Amino acid sequence: MRFPASSDGYCHSGLDTTMYFTIGQVKYATMIFATYEYQDKSRSECHACAPRLGIAIFKKESKQNWEIFEFRKNFTSFGQWGKLDGKMAIVKLGKDKYCLKLKSAIEGGQGYNSGYISFYSLTSYYGLHEIFSYTYFHSTVGAHGEKNGFIDEMSLKLIPDNNEYNLIEISTKNSHSKVIKKSVFKFSDNSERYEVK
Repeated sequence: MRFPASSDGYCHSGLDTTMYFTIGQVKYATMIFATYEYQDKSRSECHACAPRLGIAIFKKESKQNWEIFEFRKNFTSFGQWGKLDGKMAIVKLGKDKYCLKLKSAIEGGQGYNSGYISFYSLTSYYGLHEIFSYTYFHSTVGAHGEKNGFIDEMSLKLIPDNNEYNLIEISTKNSHSKVIKKSVFKFSDNSERYEVK
């Protein structure tokens, strides 16, 4: 598997975050590992140098010991300037449907700035993969000025549904319009991710 190796030939990985959730009587521990790239004993700090994330999920039933449930090495990158930059959380998108939520910091260049949110399934039959993502902030003001540029701010709302996953409604507010645009997404078993309803 291709994996970013540092100038010393090693992959420098460490445990960054541990989060927990429970389904019925079963406890789950989600451990997030970050791998950083080093050049000549210094961490790479370019704008696009984002640590690579790995994830391990352990489960514990009643009085049993913890056992490995799922593992994925190098499943995504997250951050900028050689460090993790954003927020991680475990959220519930439906009946016993837990996801890892990654919210990036707002970043960009040449006057364009954006922030993204991605959800990775922790409990599906398909393994750890991204099931939904959207841009929560986008601005062109730095490139075009306040008059010609714009800012889009998006928010997410869960809508209960008869399926295992809730519907997702994304509302978009534009700085030059009073109209709020709404889009609804539904989980598809065929594509194993959310699609426009």
